[in-house]
Amino acid sequence: MLSFLLMNMEDAAGALAHPHLDQLGSQQAIIQTAEDLKREFLAAFGDPDATRAAEHNITTLSQTSTCAKYFTKFCTLAIELDWNNAALCSQFAQGLHWEVSRQIATCEWQPTTILELQNAALIIENALQEEHTSHLPKGNKSGPSNTTPNREASTSQQATRLG
Repeated sequence: MLSFLLMNMEDAAGALAHPHLDQLGSQQAIIQTAEDLKREFLAAFGDPDATRAAEHNITTLSQTSTCAKYFTKFCTLAIELDWNNAALCSQFAQGLHWEVSRQIATCEWQPTTILELQNAALIIENALQEEHTSHLPKGNKSGPSNTTPNREASTSQQATRLG
């Protein structure tokens, strides 16, 4: 999980995280656990009221892009909190795109950990993306088209795509 978080950080957090990626797994690594990651980021970006800020941010967080980006933001906030697995799973599911959340709710097997929930969400998101792509007119699947696409159809298809 540490390598996933470090690899997907952007902007100032990415600038701090990326040098640690090279050392990850070695004995010289400063960041070897989630607590180490938390300590380093607090030292760099510390918020005196981090727990309250994290609680607010995680409860207002929703998937507006890919599931992987949502999970990265979610885990970054979750590190600040002392929440149990059930609370984290519930909050993660609440912020998922409605199509992904609906598909998870209808699955026979239900994820019981945050990582299982993340994996299920990624699989479902990929399947939904493939389904949406397969319903595009043939000229829109790959490369530019010589015909002008139907603007109304194009807009409605974009509106139904995930995040």
